Amino acid sequence: MLRSTRSTVFLTVLALALTLVLVPAQSLQAEANTYGTQNGVKTTTTTDMKVLADHVFNQLKGLQGNWIGTFPDFKSSPPFQVTYRIIGGGSVVEEIFRPGLASETQTNYIRTQTSVRASHICRYGTQPVMDLVGASADGTEFLFAAAGGTNLDYQGDKTRTMILDSLQFPADGTVIAVWSTFEGNRLLGTPTKVLLTRQ
Repeated sequence: MLRSTRSTVFLTVLALALTLVLVPAQSLQAEANTYGTQNGVKTTTTTDMKVLADHVFNQLKGLQGNWIGTFPDFKSSPPFQVTYRIIGGGSVVEEIFRPGLASETQTNYIRTQTSVRASHICRYGTQPVMDLVGASADGTEFLFAAAGGTNLDYQGDKTRTMILDSLQFPADGTVIAVWSTFEGNRLLGTPTKVLLTRQ
């Protein structure tokens, strides 16, 4: 009788432990799937994600050189200089908006084991990090999601930062990047489209 009780207790504790381990993992997976569905992210396997990351990183490496940036939705905004360099032995693509000016910003695109990471040095004094998370259903837009960073709360809920939402590489040779500006957790206005044309 005592042995049977001990076995029952052991099995109950084991089941509880497995529940504590497995449920968070399942919840995280469900959360990831929900995020992907809400943002139109095409479902990908790990292998597909590596292929996608290779494709996007190769596209970025092909941007090396000088570009002109404009804001198509703000016709009065003047064009600005953008440069791309391949650094770190080919492992990083460096993007600089407005080089040499007070408003200069930098984004380093890094090919990780499973994705492409965009590490941004923002003009607001923050350094957000975004990871490639998938592609739109039609495969023309490559989607990024915030993945942490530094100084993101140095002014509390007044801290501003820029987050990369997506990249597109149209057949005409241009590049379209979409950025969102946040103050704390609040989106300011609507996402901003940047159009890049090779100089």
